[in-house]
Amino acid sequence: MPDIEAFLRQHFHPDSRLGDFLGGGVFSQAYAFDTPAGAFVIRIGENAENFRKDKLAYHLFTAPGLPIPRVFETGQIEGRHYAISKRMPGQRLTELDAETARRTLPSLLRTAEALRLVKLPATTGFGILDGAGKSRHAYKHWRDYVLGVHDWPATFTARGGETFRGWEALFAETFLDKQVFEAAFEKMKQLSRFCPEEKHLVHGDFGYDNVLVENGQITAVLDWAEMRCGDFLYDIAYLDYFDTPLDYTAAFGEHYASKKLSVPHFAERIQCYKMHIFLGNVFLEANRNQRDWYEEDLARLPGLLDG
Repeated sequence: MPDIEAFLRQHFHPDSRLGDFLGGGVFSQAYAFDTPAGAFVIRIGENAENFRKDKLAYHLFTAPGLPIPRVFETGQIEGRHYAISKRMPGQRLTELDAETARRTLPSLLRTAEALRLVKLPATTGFGILDGAGKSRHAYKHWRDYVLGVHDWPATFTARGGETFRGWEALFAETFLDKQVFEAAFEKMKQLSRFCPEEKHLVHGDFGYDNVLVENGQITAVLDWAEMRCGDFLYDIAYLDYFDTPLDYTAAFGEHYASKKLSVPHFAERIQCYKMHIFLGNVFLEANRNQRDWYEEDLARLPGLLDG
């Protein structure tokens, strides 16, 4: 690991003081640091495009109710990539207890609504976006993207130079059970007929460790590496995929009903996207030999199939 404080003093501010290690996600490791000008975060990772997406998101998508940290600088440090952004206050959404999560819910609903209302160019195709805001692999229909799991070796967001094996290789060479894949894919295929054609900005990794909360208010939406163009309900499905203190799916369903916002086939779309998230997880877990995480996802599968 490079001498981060020395690097910051030379390249960002001479009075930089390195603080706590904030944690490591799939794509980067984050460290707090302070200067006389304020509090910042430096993230170090293998993929420059993911940091470009954060910078793009700040410039294009920041809106009332959708706070995105400003990225001040990106570059390279000893062969790896870094991004320096404003440090936002708060704790991760996943760290909230049930009572705090309930108090935060109105702010979370406003944030999701602001995300739903972001304007995207009409020319943007469905699917994952790159660091310039263009479709990495443009699908004509959202349903095509959802069902395009066999494209994942070429289209899945990677860490640096990481490469992915295809499904048949995973069945043959890893712990991934082909019957598990077939059951999940078949259910998703059945549900995909409910996929809409409207285009919305989708964070793709919403909630979990990427939403910060302070005093019942959302203070930041972080890490835009998985942003895509598609159905806004995908973010609600992701928010509720992992163990949470609230039933966010039910909360959002009630919210849309109270606002008289028509969301046809709400339950079917949510279930479809949870199957898609499941398949994405096991695809990565098999490729990365993450057996423990695979078993955790496998335990979720019966509930996902039942909806």
